[in-house]
Amino acid sequence: MTKYNKEELDELFIKLKAKGENEGIFDKTPLLMRLEFSFTIFIFILGIYSVTHFNFLITAVLLGTAIMRSFMLTHDLLHGQVFRSRRLSLAISYIFNNFIVGLSSSLWAYNHNVNHHTFTNVAAKDIDLKAAGGVFYGDYNFPQWFHKYQQIIFWPIFALCFLNFYIISLIHIIKKRLWVELVFLLLHLCIPAYVIVNLGWGLGLGTMAIAYAIWGMWFGTIYSTNHFGMRTLSEEEYLKMSRFESQVVTSRNIMGGHLIHWIYGGLNTQIEHHLYPKISRFKLLKAAKLTKEFCEENEIVYYEVTTAAALKEIYTYLKDHRPNVLANSSADTMAPSR
Repeated sequence: MTKYNKEELDELFIKLKAKGENEGIFDKTPLLMRLEFSFTIFIFILGIYSVTHFNFLITAVLLGTAIMRSFMLTHDLLHGQVFRSRRLSLAISYIFNNFIVGLSSSLWAYNHNVNHHTFTNVAAKDIDLKAAGGVFYGDYNFPQWFHKYQQIIFWPIFALCFLNFYIISLIHIIKKRLWVELVFLLLHLCIPAYVIVNLGWGLGLGTMAIAYAIWGMWFGTIYSTNHFGMRTLSEEEYLKMSRFESQVVTSRNIMGGHLIHWIYGGLNTQIEHHLYPKISRFKLLKAAKLTKEFCEENEIVYYEVTTAAALKEIYTYLKDHRPNVLANSSADTMAPSR
């Protein structure tokens, strides 16, 4: 990746952070976050209102959008991007994540904040890689027919992932005896129940299926383009790297300006999010500009592509790394050459 050793990269990262502090990238953005909260709540209420007033497709789009924006807010809350109080952030996340989205906040906080951010793209450690069935590091848990067409099957699976996530969340909450979380998670069922009562079983279930599919595909696009197909690290490689290096070589930024930044909830600037997880999404574009310039000045690899290019890379990776191909490949060849 670079001509620097681990200690030199640590020193460079300290300089980069100091430069960022001088530019105000670590400042909170309360007004912009209030607007994002208000927009999300408005879309959710409009979605509920539309059940009895608009076409079912409009309802599905509104609810799918509200679920995804709520999920993004939960991500920000649990990273400490909104409030300094961890307890307050978790409590508010119950409303958006457990109730509106239908997922466990505590489970997400551990899987994402603790596991994924600590072991980004580390084989057999990063739970995001495990959730992908191991296709990105060779632990093939699915049958052969799946892997024969995995480059095609991989995408529609995201449209079907809600029920699996809900059940996993329910099991986690009951095992941990998190009764307040359980109440909010069960309240989520009021949303599909309300839709079904007003639209009937057939149309109601269809509407919610579309809403959950919108969330799943939206989430899947963001989730996959951030890291999948990038370099996968062994534990030994990971331990030898500075945090700065490990995050840069395993993360992919998505170009596109403010529109893509909104669609991604700020996570198109994935390199910066991993380097500074507590930075507000509204500061990440500025942080990206500083980080990119810094990397170019110091001859450090900084990888960014369009969404279409990232999706193509993942498709090609999955197609080229089926079990029979992987058997003849080394761990180093599993990631695109940067």
